[in-house]
Amino acid sequence: MIQLVVIISSLIFLISGCGGENSVQSVIGDSQGGGVFFVDAQRSYNQSHMDGSRWVLGAGRFPQVPYVEVDLEGRPQWIVAAPTGLSSIWVVVLEDGSVQGFRVKNGLWSSADVGLNKLNPLRPPVLEIKESLRGNLLLPPDDCSLLSSPVVSENGSMVYIDWNGDLILINDNSRSSLAINALPDARILLDDDRSGVVYTGPTSRYPHGALGDIFEPGGIAVFSIDDGLSMLSEFEFSAPWVGEGLAPLWFDWDGDRRREIFTTLSGESNGSKVAVYSEDGKLIAESEVTGSAFRWRHLLAFGPFSPTGSNELVCVRTPHTNGVVEFYERIEDKLVRVAEISGYTSHLFNTRNTNLSIAGDLDGDGAMEVLLLHQDETRLTAIAHRFGGATRLWQLVIGGKATSNLVAIMLADGSQMVGVGHDGNKLRIWGP
Repeated sequence: MIQLVVIISSLIFLISGCGGENSVQSVIGDSQGGGVFFVDAQRSYNQSHMDGSRWVLGAGRFPQVPYVEVDLEGRPQWIVAAPTGLSSIWVVVLEDGSVQGFRVKNGLWSSADVGLNKLNPLRPPVLEIKESLRGNLLLPPDDCSLLSSPVVSENGSMVYIDWNGDLILINDNSRSSLAINALPDARILLDDDRSGVVYTGPTSRYPHGALGDIFEPGGIAVFSIDDGLSMLSEFEFSAPWVGEGLAPLWFDWDGDRRREIFTTLSGESNGSKVAVYSEDGKLIAESEVTGSAFRWRHLLAFGPFSPTGSNELVCVRTPHTNGVVEFYERIEDKLVRVAEISGYTSHLFNTRNTNLSIAGDLDGDGAMEVLLLHQDETRLTAIAHRFGGATRLWQLVIGGKATSNLVAIMLADGSQMVGVGHDGNKLRIWGP
């Protein structure tokens, strides 16, 4: 019933108003005939990588890079991009669902056909690069949830959430399903071992509404797509806690070659905390709680952010108010905050745009930083954990207020490009 309510609301919206890269073989649903065919393609997703992370590879030269500004026909909502050698393809979905595609090279841009002129603006787009040059948007199957996007594994299997909250696998002209009661707007995570993680059990017991509706996940499913769909484990969060977000982070925290699941748990009595689970649902570690309701912690990335190069978790506490960037390390069964700095945001309230941050070596100094919005939403700021604590390094001026997700890609020579859309109806892209 929860999924049906969300879907009906989405349809009313449409009637009234309307990145990770993998070189894989894809399966694409044919919405006209329901058939399946295969193409070789590189795929770029809104969340960058299939483990929930927002990393960009390579080494940047920011902030000493020029930018190009692309004129748009409306306000940008979603951006997806992919490299094509030393050039790149950028696709913008506007608020009304109109699609504009562009090729960018050497600081110049030109319009590019990406196969579709209109998309559901509630669903993040997926971009395919065919023959290492041409860009096409993936057309989701007809029964795919309006609020979620399909993902494609390295062997060409397509996985998506349908209108009923079931998980669907299309593989070698066969179709299988798994009733998991998935969150309708969940982002599916996949790993190289053909396993996946997704939020389940939509519940309204914590009506924060920061992510576009009042429903939050009540649990997690870990599944396999090897030899059809099968459930590996599923667990629920203990009431009154709910997960808050569209996808967890999914990393090997302790080097034992098994991934752990990082999630934010929220409740009206204590606020929010970060919790780390094993894939079978055992609680491994957690942070302190914020202490009051509606104080979200937005998980951004996990990696070598420490001044010594050790791994840390980065998140933003209360991104809609004072926006505190926090760095956490694990000490036994605790996540301990070791550095913080306030004044930044990683999310626009009441939207499903949870991708307003990028992590990586963006300035080429060999150390990691995270790039995210200043609270005024007109500047991107690089934040790092150095020996003196959490530090602001440099800024990029957007040219207006950000209205889209933040995108970063690496070109064939290892250089980086970063792009964001703003309320001046433009797409600003920094890079070579």
